[in-house]
Amino acid sequence: MKVQQIAIQQRKIIRNAHIELRTDRQHPALDHVYGKLSITMVAGRNGSGKSSLLSFIPQIFHNLERSPEDIKGEFSFRYVISQPQGVELRCELYQTFDGTVRLAVGGVFDKKVVRDKLGRRAKDDDAIAYADIKEFLPSNVIVSGFSMSGEYPAERLANFKGDRRLSVFDMSQLYGRNHYGFPPFSPGIARLLTLWLDHAPAVRMLEVILGASITGMVVARDRNVRSEDEEWVEFSPTLIEREARGDIWLNDLELRCRDGRMITLSMMSSGQKFLLARILSILGAIREHSIIILEEPEMHLDPSWARQVISLLVSFFKDYAAHLFIATHSFSLLNSVPAPWILLANAGRFTSLSDDARTLLANESALAYQLYEPWPHLVELEIRQCLENASVKELRELLSMLGESALRYDVFLKLREQNVDFEEEGGNEEGGENA
Repeated sequence: MKVQQIAIQQRKIIRNAHIELRTDRQHPALDHVYGKLSITMVAGRNGSGKSSLLSFIPQIFHNLERSPEDIKGEFSFRYVISQPQGVELRCELYQTFDGTVRLAVGGVFDKKVVRDKLGRRAKDDDAIAYADIKEFLPSNVIVSGFSMSGEYPAERLANFKGDRRLSVFDMSQLYGRNHYGFPPFSPGIARLLTLWLDHAPAVRMLEVILGASITGMVVARDRNVRSEDEEWVEFSPTLIEREARGDIWLNDLELRCRDGRMITLSMMSSGQKFLLARILSILGAIREHSIIILEEPEMHLDPSWARQVISLLVSFFKDYAAHLFIATHSFSLLNSVPAPWILLANAGRFTSLSDDARTLLANESALAYQLYEPWPHLVELEIRQCLENASVKELRELLSMLGESALRYDVFLKLREQNVDFEEEGGNEEGGENA
């Protein structure tokens, strides 16, 4: 699954947006690092339209089955999906000026998608029912975001009879003493503990970041008994089978901290809970050809943890041919992908970075100037004013104080202009301070 283009006539701040998505691999090392996973980073200042864009994707696939007419505004959504035989099909879902939603599958058909009434087939030759297009759609859309103003659709009711192609995990529901207002973690816990039993490197990385080790103890509840009774049990292959059959819920897991304390989801710090909840949510729902939408995964994480987010996501999900969309403000995330994979949002418009942009493993200062055209930093401005008349001694002292940055390089150049010799022990300058 690779999304190639999104066009939206109007949605909130967005007007007439035509967005080309690049996921090409310019070097074999990128295949080694990211596997089959496609990644699009969406950067931009607050209010630039990042959430407006990403929340439109689940709206398409939420309404497509029962009410395609509710997808408001002309749009186009182009993607490539692989068939079992390895054949890549180019597909496009699009809406015409009269509100009709059509699906075009290259070399196969281009038909109007009609409302699916519990699997009934369309009779019109130019129409096709939802039941007949499932194989040409993303397997599901997974949202891990913050639906503060209803941007994302609500989950289908328990008695809904139809396709559940959308999984929404509203991270705002995790605020509070427990996680029981959140969608079930059961499939994610089962998959995580299965990987733990297999000694998967991704699980070890997660344990190192969390500073706690999985003990193998989980909370299980029998779904076939009308009772809220839960018990801690040791995870086993039998539990995997029972959870897959729908006999039990797995509602919590236990971890041992380095100092020996035992913690569970309800006892974790905000950073621990949010990081683990993101992984469990995606892990429990992801399939081949999923679309994953992740909003600000750096939230509540310290800089050290934020640096590991992409490493963690890639480690867990690189074997899936899925497309991961991430809206972020974090330089630690943005410098973890090549520049063509970054979209820059500005007042509802979205542009790719220039071909000469260099973001992969770039430092914060370089990223800030490439992405945000940052406002002048008062401290930097004041120091630059002092450079003009600074003595060699003052320049050398300033150089020793500054971290790696454009300003430090400018101070270095200023010293070179003064014929300072940096090769001698202690950096003695030629000609003395008044040279």
